[in-house]
Amino acid sequence: MEILLQPWRHYFDFTGRSRRLEYGLFHLAFWIASAALVVLCMAFAAGGSTDPSVSMPSPAASAVAVLWSLFALAAVIPSLALAVRRLHDQNMSGWWLLLGVVPLLGIVIGLMMFFAGGTRGPNNFGDDPKDPLTAADLFA
Repeated sequence: MEILLQPWRHYFDFTGRSRRLEYGLFHLAFWIASAALVVLCMAFAAGGSTDPSVSMPSPAASAVAVLWSLFALAAVIPSLALAVRRLHDQNMSGWWLLLGVVPLLGIVIGLMMFFAGGTRGPNNFGDDPKDPLTAADLFA
């Protein structure tokens, strides 16, 4: 559970390194929560008016949609910070993240962050997060 909260505790922390596990679990939790909120929104929308001439969503569906929007907006900064720390784990600058706006190159960068392992031992961006002697410092 601790590793799921790590990106939220380091909301604006663009320094240091992050493991693949932290990166993957953060995104998995985000997509599961998003899917749950979308399903909830659709369930409330289905419970609205059955009159086809009425196109207004129910107030509950609107509230859930606003809740999902706020959740997604709140996750932008920790997601970016986590991506930069993940690149740091591979001994790459966080500026490489800007290549994500290039259509096909963005997919390659995303897959590389998810599947490529980090450098062993200390690198230019900090200590190895898998090192048990320095991993305790991550949760301090």
